[in-house]
Amino acid sequence: MKRLKTAVVLFQLGGPDSPEAVEPFLFNLFMDPDIINFPFAFLARKPLARFISNKRSMKVRRNYNMIGGKSPILDLTQKQADALQKRLRSLDQGTTVFIAMRYWHPLTEETVRLIQSGHYEQILLIPLYRNFRRQRHYPVCMNGTGRQKLPVSIFRQNLSAAIRIIRCSSKHLQITLPRHYKNTRALQRKISTSFLALTEYRK
Repeated sequence: MKRLKTAVVLFQLGGPDSPEAVEPFLFNLFMDPDIINFPFAFLARKPLARFISNKRSMKVRRNYNMIGGKSPILDLTQKQADALQKRLRSLDQGTTVFIAMRYWHPLTEETVRLIQSGHYEQILLIPLYRNFRRQRHYPVCMNGTGRQKLPVSIFRQNLSAAIRIIRCSSKHLQITLPRHYKNTRALQRKISTSFLALTEYRK
């Protein structure tokens, strides 16, 4: 039986790949209707996104400078894609792994154009982030593949194991931070609150 030529798309939110990319990345983020959403928001979304991204970019840029001046998300996702590609190619030469980012390059629209040029026969979408709101990320890929109707599957992974790791990491940080830093109470409270919010997603 002939196997279909398949495109596997790893979805991520994306992150700035340089200090100069911080403000346009934030603009893309706040242009998302899932981020700024209220009655008639379409009238105010663009100026609001421009204002917020400009106002917050300096602070966010300083934060990224503390970890090398860019987000590590593309490098990490690329490593996942490379490992998956290597495994799939050992099983089927007709499968190619792509990356599509929601807010920065490679953007979903860019990946769609690559898939169009490759004449793939089916698409497998794998979101690497948790989102219970309406998924605006996927239809761009599903509907942007040209005239042909391609079979598309969405794989939603079980993140319960990852959530258990988050809880464990939170407890570990609470114990370890006081050994190395002073005045960490406020920082500990922020960390605890952030991790608690993440663990609540599974409810």
